[in-house]
Amino acid sequence: MKKILLEPLTGRAAALVRLRGRNAGRIGAVVMSMAARGARAGGGLNAGTAAVNSFTLWFYGICGVLAGSYLLWVGVQCWSNKADWIHDFGGGIAKVAGVGSALVLAGWAFGLFA
Repeated sequence: MKKILLEPLTGRAAALVRLRGRNAGRIGAVVMSMAARGARAGGGLNAGTAAVNSFTLWFYGICGVLAGSYLLWVGVQCWSNKADWIHDFGGGIAKVAGVGSALVLAGWAFGLFA
């Protein structure tokens, strides 16, 4: 009895999976064509490159302000004797230098493919 009930269900499930796979492919093709139309209408590669450069400039600026604020905060803590100048402030400088170098390295690596 159980075998009779499970066979139609497994056949239906397989058919449903095949149908969903076909629909996903159609949806993907439509989305890709819409993105291509948008790129042509928006100015193409030059507009995209300008947008990425603008974002990079703003991102580096915001990161620089945050890094400076962090070092200022650690400096205030050291000045009020809540932190150590050598370990905490020196460690803060090392952290900011490490994160900043990672950002610059990522930009350099991105420039290799541009």
